[in-house]
Amino acid sequence: MGIMLKKFRTRLQRVLQKRTNLKEIDFENQNIKLDGKDYLFCRAVVPAIPEMLSVERAVYNGKTPTDYSVFEKQLNDQARCLVLLVRFEDRVVAYVACDYQHSEARITDIAIMPRFQGRGIATKMLQIILKEAEKMGSKRVALDVRQSNLQGQKFYKELGFEKEKIKHRYFADNDENAYEFGYTFKGEK
Repeated sequence: MGIMLKKFRTRLQRVLQKRTNLKEIDFENQNIKLDGKDYLFCRAVVPAIPEMLSVERAVYNGKTPTDYSVFEKQLNDQARCLVLLVRFEDRVVAYVACDYQHSEARITDIAIMPRFQGRGIATKMLQIILKEAEKMGSKRVALDVRQSNLQGQKFYKELGFEKEKIKHRYFADNDENAYEFGYTFKGEK
């Protein structure tokens, strides 16, 4: 019985090792100067969720499209998700959430307080997300953008994302269509 238990334990350890051999997302805080101001780019933690929801309310006319439990789940899955906060004078002014799965990373949410838009924050956040995706071995990064969000579409195209397909009636709040944009790393098809 001892030999069978030993064989079982060895097989179980191999299976678990394969599942846990995912590269950890190891993001270090960064102080970055943009538009003459100092911003802290850091990994989000659960106590910051109310501030993130406050950013959403400012961006989405009082609504919070992402709910607390979704953020909490992402924040607790640090091997697969990176939720990046941007702080100015110790307040959350922007965030981006990305889920790194297999060979694709998916940006699930991005929001910037209106008065902080146009300062290069979104560009820097996405550059960081793309860099982390490449380090994780992703072949591409995808995101969805509202069909009516022409400014967002233009922004993503300027960063090298391409409009790939339409998703009909994608957004639950008003049945609006979405475009899926993808960024493919050089050398990938």
